[in-house]
Amino acid sequence: KYSIDECFVDFSAYEKNFDLEKVAQDMRLKIWKWLGLPVCVGIGRSKTESKIANHIAKKNQSFNGVCDLVNMDPCNKEYFFAQIDVSEVWGVGRKHAKKLQSMEINTVLDLSLIHIL
Repeated sequence: KYSIDECFVDFSAYEKNFDLEKVAQDMRLKIWKWLGLPVCVGIGRSKTESKIANHIAKKNQSFNGVCDLVNMDPCNKEYFFAQIDVSEVWGVGRKHAKKLQSMEINTVLDLSLIHIL
């Protein structure tokens, strides 16, 4: 269990045989038809990346509610990561965000470019 209004689903076993973006769109449509609830879906290689993808899907109508970071062009991914404040990253929180920002890590892109030894 995680939250009443969020869930994580591991589709990694189906990634090679199915178009996960289409599966996500189908899920959105069924949830809307059955429950009348609007849903956005973020596809990523981790829960954190999936939440970032979901954030992108919510903020950008061009994604039609589904953002697939796994198959996104790296240049596009960098563009969107540069638009998201590091404080939006799941688990960072205000205290950690301030510390990261003091080290000039202000965006998701900045955070993604860090190389930890």
